[in-house]
Amino acid sequence: MIDDVCLEGMLGEACRQLWRDLRRIRTNVRLMKKYSQHFMRSCRIGYVFVRELKELNPRIIFELGAGAGFLTRFLAALGKPVIAVEVDPRIASILSTNVEDLIHVHPLLGDGICLLESRCTGADVLASNTPYSLTGPVLIAYIRSNMRAAVLMLQQEVAKRLTSAPGSKEYGRVTVMVNYFNVVKVSATFKPKDFIPSPKVSSQLIVLKRIREWKPEHALLETLLRCMFSQRRRLAKNVLRKCLRSISPHIDEEIIIGILKERNLENARVYELDVNTYSAIYEVLQRYS
Repeated sequence: MIDDVCLEGMLGEACRQLWRDLRRIRTNVRLMKKYSQHFMRSCRIGYVFVRELKELNPRIIFELGAGAGFLTRFLAALGKPVIAVEVDPRIASILSTNVEDLIHVHPLLGDGICLLESRCTGADVLASNTPYSLTGPVLIAYIRSNMRAAVLMLQQEVAKRLTSAPGSKEYGRVTVMVNYFNVVKVSATFKPKDFIPSPKVSSQLIVLKRIREWKPEHALLETLLRCMFSQRRRLAKNVLRKCLRSISPHIDEEIIIGILKERNLENARVYELDVNTYSAIYEVLQRYS
């Protein structure tokens, strides 16, 4: 690991380069809405990413949606290999030019979500200034990748969902899915003015640390959660019966419903069941599949 004095100097240079690149990008590149492109223009974003990643001590960093390489320069300061992936060919060519002096950075043109799920990069930690329209697919791809951790910039509203409590309006399928596989930590908050173009909402950096490995059989959990939360405000036991019949018609429904009775959740709504209850239902359901 690079010592703190050296790291501080490299981060300072990354910040200066950020402003030089921003001036050039503003005049030469027209951003496309379909890619949900919001480039960082605050050096604080880079500093916080590096702080969180340093604690994780990554072996190889996979950066999804690297853009023009603004964040990439900060990640490279850690002295670990960075696989920087960008899907927009116009921006990817700028990325390659901007990071050609960084020997640890390997820029790629491609679909970062597909690469993430393929597990072919050898990376163990994901970092991303996440395109907001792709937040759901990125989270699922990360879970399936079995990378051990992720540092992600998300819309603050999405970050609240990941840390919401059962029974709250933010609590949903993505809450259960992410927390089943990870411990979620909320880091710094950033304002719209910290990005270009400025989004309409604030952003939140989150850190995910894996506690379970994803296996193909977990597709059953995804199916269960999708079915349950399609009727999130109805009585859980009634929705659960319908979901069980569609998933596995041979299962003894009363065994599964018994889990709710044991936990005094017989009259609970779908969105009031906690992650541990969904985990218990899934584990029993798996035995019958």
